[in-house]
Amino acid sequence: LFFFDEATKSTVTGYMPFNRQFGYIFKFNQYPDAYLRTIAHELGHGAFRLRHTFSLDNTYVQPQGTTDNLMDYADGTVLRKYQWDNIRQWHLGINWFEDAESAASIGLNSDIIEAIKNSNQIGLPNTLIDPKWAKQGSTDIAVDNAPVLATKIEYTILKNNINILSKGYRKETVKNSMNMKISFYETLTSNEPAVSFLLPTDKADKFISYLGINDLSISGTDVSIIDGQILALIKADLKMPEIKLSIYAVNNANIEFSVTYEIKCKVNYSYPNGTTSYNDGESSKTIKVNSNTITLSFDDILHGGDLIINWKYGALSGTKTVLIRGENPQLSVIKSFGPTVGTDNYWFFWNIMKQESSNCQFMSKQTINKATNEKGKYCPIDVNKSYDGATHKSEQVGLPLWGYPKGYGLKQLDNWNGKTCSANQRWNWKENIKGGIEVLEWKIKEMKSSTHLTGIKVQFTDKENALIMDDFTIGNITFTLANSPFFPDWDVKKTLSGNKKSFLDANFITLYNGKGHIISKVEEVKTETMNEKTGKKEEIVQYKIVIDNTKTGYLNDVLK
Repeated sequence: LFFFDEATKSTVTGYMPFNRQFGYIFKFNQYPDAYLRTIAHELGHGAFRLRHTFSLDNTYVQPQGTTDNLMDYADGTVLRKYQWDNIRQWHLGINWFEDAESAASIGLNSDIIEAIKNSNQIGLPNTLIDPKWAKQGSTDIAVDNAPVLATKIEYTILKNNINILSKGYRKETVKNSMNMKISFYETLTSNEPAVSFLLPTDKADKFISYLGINDLSISGTDVSIIDGQILALIKADLKMPEIKLSIYAVNNANIEFSVTYEIKCKVNYSYPNGTTSYNDGESSKTIKVNSNTITLSFDDILHGGDLIINWKYGALSGTKTVLIRGENPQLSVIKSFGPTVGTDNYWFFWNIMKQESSNCQFMSKQTINKATNEKGKYCPIDVNKSYDGATHKSEQVGLPLWGYPKGYGLKQLDNWNGKTCSANQRWNWKENIKGGIEVLEWKIKEMKSSTHLTGIKVQFTDKENALIMDDFTIGNITFTLANSPFFPDWDVKKTLSGNKKSFLDANFITLYNGKGHIISKVEEVKTETMNEKTGKKEEIVQYKIVIDNTKTGYLNDVLK
């Protein structure tokens, strides 16, 4: 394997042809887990002859992105029995020049038409002709955006395993017919076409538009097509994605390229006892240039949504939507930032975060139907829809993680001290962590002023030396009768020792989620003991703190 910092195509993280000796790994900004998975995925192709799970040549064909398999384009690491059988029958081929399955770690296209269209949508100048595609065939496409008016298009692939120009076509009227041939070439000077399409003459221009050739191309470092949507990601470095717009045309100083764009992010939620919503949208901006390219500017904002782009170039115009979504940072990155804002002051900070959000700032692409391996998708926001827990998982991948009633992000920021989660805290994971510290400090103050605990404290004031409590263990943490650094006013005359934690911390964690107090009451306990010196019985009075074990459910979840 040869390792590089980046590839010429920003969506490629690795490439190793099927049953080959050499491969390439492109590091980019891949986190360690993703980087190692890319290496394993590519070795699966080259060293062990494993095909993509969605390849038509695979033993069992599954839709792309729907499995937890290492050889799918998702984030899985699983291999099935038939794949292990292939590995055991391993044979290394070293002839680099044989035909090979395209094995890059990006999405593959199911046919030549989809391939050209996708290339043009995200500004790729070339499209690879996959050798496994049929050499001839026909398909029905609604070039008029109306299925009932689908147009039959015949295609012929004349050259395999080469790159053609995504926009480099020529039109030719077929004699004595109502048809036109549209051909694509390797270069602008090529004489022989690599791919030809035959279709009715009156549909030719609409087919060209369907392929995105006379359309707006959208490109950028973090722009890709996933789930049929143009996607741009806000990554862990907390920068808005670079989005470049271009029109396939020769620069003409007399033609104005005008773009008006705005981010729309009005989201409605419903839960058993009510509804909530947020609106993180931005007002529209307009850019006008006498060029065929524009790079969008987002100033100092950092949030996503549906980027609506209305564009006009001469007589051409249209509307495009780009889904700006968030990518979850790796836990190691989050934890390296935490101490800079004080997370080390709270031994339970990361435990609570894991329980509240599974360490996610954004809804992840998770399995929503184990029977079918169906996963959540990147989808445009439906402003007329009220999402619930199920549709949040299935249709809102990349939007801020929501938990009812009104919690968002890693720390599920809700309502605290008269505040609510801001747009910046929804989209900026660092600000969400900072907000989580604020919430902890506010809730500690709330517990200090609790009338319930004040009433219990009164019962053993001046009797601390007679105070007792049974230790209890949750997960791998043992709680004991001892002072807590968070509640200095509660002096029970005992200090922490070893790895034990204060019973007051256990009560606080339970209160954090609104589950009530596990410190239930103080009971007077009388026992008799024999005085060895006098030989007489003496009564000893102690005061026992009673823990309500019926309220430790959340505590169990946090510390399990």
